[in-house]
Amino acid sequence: MSKKILLIESLVAINDTLSLLLNKKNYKIDSIVDFKKVKKALEENSYDFIICDASFFDKELAKIINNQKNIQTKTILLSLEKHDEKRELLFQNGIIECFSKKTCLKELAYDIDNLIKKINKNIKNSILIVDDSSFIRNSMKSILSVKNYTIFLAKDVKDAINILQKKRIDLIFSDLEMPNISGIEFIKIVKKNSSLKNIPILVLSSSQNKQDYSNALKYGAIDFIRKPFVIEEILLKADLHIQHSKQIQEIQKKAKELEEYKRVLNESDIVSKTDSKGIITYANQQFIDISGYTKEELLGKKHTIVRHPDVDPSVFKDMWKHIKEKKTYKNIIKNKKKDGSAYYVDATISPILDINGKVKEIIGVRHDITDIMNPKKQLFDDLKYMKNPVLILLEIANYNLFKEFYSESIMNKFEDEFAKKSLDYFPDYSQLKKVYNLGNGLFAFLKNHEIKSSYIDICLNEVIKNIKEKGIEFRSNIYDIEVSFSYSTEKKHIYDDVIMGIKYAIENNINIVYANNFYRRSQIEARKKLRTIQMIKDALAFDNSKFESYFQGIVDNKTNKIVKYESLVRLKNKKEEILTPYHFLELSKKTGYYTSITKNVINNSFKALSYTNKDISINLSATDIENQEIRNILLELITKKEYKSRVTFELLEDENINDFDLIKDFISLAKMLGDVKISIDDFGAGYSNFKRLLDFQPDFLKIDGSLIKNIKDDNLSRHVVESIILFSKKENIKTVAEFVETKEIFEIIKQMGIDYSQGYYFHKPQKLY
Repeated sequence: MSKKILLIESLVAINDTLSLLLNKKNYKIDSIVDFKKVKKALEENSYDFIICDASFFDKELAKIINNQKNIQTKTILLSLEKHDEKRELLFQNGIIECFSKKTCLKELAYDIDNLIKKINKNIKNSILIVDDSSFIRNSMKSILSVKNYTIFLAKDVKDAINILQKKRIDLIFSDLEMPNISGIEFIKIVKKNSSLKNIPILVLSSSQNKQDYSNALKYGAIDFIRKPFVIEEILLKADLHIQHSKQIQEIQKKAKELEEYKRVLNESDIVSKTDSKGIITYANQQFIDISGYTKEELLGKKHTIVRHPDVDPSVFKDMWKHIKEKKTYKNIIKNKKKDGSAYYVDATISPILDINGKVKEIIGVRHDITDIMNPKKQLFDDLKYMKNPVLILLEIANYNLFKEFYSESIMNKFEDEFAKKSLDYFPDYSQLKKVYNLGNGLFAFLKNHEIKSSYIDICLNEVIKNIKEKGIEFRSNIYDIEVSFSYSTEKKHIYDDVIMGIKYAIENNINIVYANNFYRRSQIEARKKLRTIQMIKDALAFDNSKFESYFQGIVDNKTNKIVKYESLVRLKNKKEEILTPYHFLELSKKTGYYTSITKNVINNSFKALSYTNKDISINLSATDIENQEIRNILLELITKKEYKSRVTFELLEDENINDFDLIKDFISLAKMLGDVKISIDDFGAGYSNFKRLLDFQPDFLKIDGSLIKNIKDDNLSRHVVESIILFSKKENIKTVAEFVETKEIFEIIKQMGIDYSQGYYFHKPQKLY
């Protein structure tokens, strides 16, 4: 059940925003700005938590809170100042925490939520208080109950032992000076009991004798608190030692699990240990069984005892390089048994470091994969020895369609069946002997022979024809399958070439792709992108950013006068050339520079307001609004007096919205705090969602430029624009036409009833300052 919170905060913006954020975290919020209404709210309702502006909190309010229906109510303060000197007084009045209002509100809501969750979880944590003074016991109970702990009270050791036998206790507060059995003896009793010894004990005492405290710590107490005690010290130490105790319990649990993992590992995997020079010091039974050597034959020998001569020495050179660099090495390795036969292992070799960071020993964990040797690994091994390889990839183009109808296990059987029969589709002159089943409908064929690409094309076209005519028989049914081929004859990067080639074939619905140099061409394209990334980095590195804002006027169709400007980002490169977003924006989104560019645009746009009496329209994507830093910057700027009601947020249509509610809330907040107008950009471009549009409360619809450019000659464009205008007028939303390049287009859209125009006919983008 959701917790009920009373929020008492004088600042309306904080009150509204914090209420909204906490509502999202499933709390029921009653918010009050006027302190006069607090007493009435507390008299009429019961609350789990009260979050209160520190300027309102005094003894009178504390009394009102303590007298309300629910005596379990917890109080949290919000303050602009530190209260270090008043903290004890605050805790005496039942305050559980004091947070700064200077914290970002989203972080503040997060901290409050975490505190409430922790307080709610504390009900599961039990504390035993052992003291012969009923005043001390009840005082301690009152203090700790604020944090929601379950409290048990014992007047003496006998009482305490009785409770410990019946209840699970997480922490003990014990007096030292007690009748009959002392606190020291009680500590000894607890620590000798195997089921109780891990419970942390804190000593409470007014003794001035240091030896008493030394003895308490000697016999197992974890900490002590002197009487008269400080409330905050009790709360902090209770939280700390319960948390520490839970961590120790978790570590013990993990240690036991680790022992079990070790046992399972030894029983299922091939494990060996060597010293730093590769001399075997340990071999488990699995290693002994698979290698064929006895334990005595393995210990003291170098690991080369199982090395297969087929494995290139560079493999082991690379392994030792990893070990010397204190890195884990992973590879599939072909090993040799005592009888000379081979076995394959998937090996993980890890160096173990001593306290000084030097390699102490090396542990190897291996899985026997001889029966399921990775076809891709086999393919790579076979490629190494070929001088003139021809590598062909076949992909079942409609493989994903089959996966929708059959389980994973059935698809594996289907692939195995196709692999067995695939060579039957090839003409005899291909002389292919082996198929590599690479999984997910992908198969490889390899030949070591120099062949012209035209001959390969002929061969593969014949295969396609045979597959279309025969289909594939599986489980007594004949299935029609579609295939695409990619092949390469260039040994360097041959696998990368054909992988890129088959991807290109599938994406473009091509049957056969000759993929020589696909990888090299992709590297060239990658280098171009790297140069663009460097250009973006260099532009952002300048104190005065090379990202500039140009502004294009938006004209009122009734007066033909500019009423606002749209802010457009441009990049000035080292040659002083001005580049449009086409050259850099998409790549910046993929490389982490997009936010920095957006911040530049925002700052430039608001700066421009000082140089014109017109409004400014700023483009924002869902990515921008979902970024907390960008939201905070925008909210701070739009609430400034000189910018209020002068800004339009132009929302770019975006299918990749991760948090629709967050965007709606931001728009509502921006409208409320800064009188911001909302415009929807590129409306009519393919997937305009009318319901979602209304959720965004737009003031303007900017009709997509592709519709406006073609409106003179294309009836479909004209009809789409007419429907948008009709919809907008019914919803009282203003319309803007983009790409108004000629007088003829302007006259058409004006006659149709569009409210505003933007385009080169009226105004080219230019600087305002």
